[in-house]
Amino acid sequence: MAQIRPPTASDRAHTSERSFGRCGLSLIHSRFQPGEWKAVNATADDLKKQILPLPTKEPSAVLFQLMGSLITSGKELASVAEIFVGKMPGQNTPATTTMATIEQGMKVFTAVYKRIYRSLGEEYKKLYRLNEVYLNPQTYVEVMDTTVDPNDFKAEGYDICPGADPSAISQSERLLKAQGLVEMLPLGILDPFKVALRVLEAQEQPNYQELIHPEVQQTGQPPQKPDPKQIEMQMKGQMEQQKAQIQQQQAEFKSHLDQRDQQFKQAMQAQADNHALQSKEMGAKLDAAIALHKQRIFEVQAQQKMQQDQQSHNQKKVHNEQAAQQKMEISRSQQ
Repeated sequence: MAQIRPPTASDRAHTSERSFGRCGLSLIHSRFQPGEWKAVNATADDLKKQILPLPTKEPSAVLFQLMGSLITSGKELASVAEIFVGKMPGQNTPATTTMATIEQGMKVFTAVYKRIYRSLGEEYKKLYRLNEVYLNPQTYVEVMDTTVDPNDFKAEGYDICPGADPSAISQSERLLKAQGLVEMLPLGILDPFKVALRVLEAQEQPNYQELIHPEVQQTGQPPQKPDPKQIEMQMKGQMEQQKAQIQQQQAEFKSHLDQRDQQFKQAMQAQADNHALQSKEMGAKLDAAIALHKQRIFEVQAQQKMQQDQQSHNQKKVHNEQAAQQKMEISRSQQ
């Protein structure tokens, strides 16, 4: 006798989601598309009875729970935590706890990643061997800015080595470790030059060797700090030198002001003398003009007086002549 498997939660959800049953022969071939309404040869006394929507059910809660279980199982299989896909932790979660969670999660090495790592290592070995046998000697590598040949891929020299490190740390972890070394510098037990190199390497600065001072590159030691007393003496000497320069500048400025004042006084005196000379010249010219004008007036007056005297003499002469003529006429009339 065949055993009947009891229905599972998935079977029940599937049965609840997809309705089934018995129907008439005339409806067995009726299929509906979403949003489709079909006309049937039936009438009713009411419009509401003539419209019959097909019965449908809401999405099953069991299927929704099943999908959540599948997603959780997939995350556990792939070792993907919520914090690795961008979801922020709680508001009160300390930063150290978050970093520890990320570090611990990155160390998880499931069976999937183990197989990926193993297959990737085997593929690198095959590419390494193929390059040793078939590589063109004139191949140019843009990353290395040089040409490579098959001798670089020989196992004896091992000039180029493929590698895959599943425990490699991220850049943020390297920066945190380098920052920890910087915080330990005040203790005096670490070499500042080597700590600075570690920090530059963690920051992935391009060509950071060019940034290092040549003296530090030669000696391998940071420059010695100067003596505070010597610094104080140098600052005192610089202040005295600055004070002397300021005093010299003040003396030069004062001399320049005195020189300009003297030049201004000389210019004003010359201008006053010139003005006085011009005034004298103008006075002399005015006196000459006045004398000339007086002379002309005197000449005009003398001329007018002569004309008046001449007129008076002429009038007297005419009068005398008229008087003499009248006397002659009178004497003639008496005779």
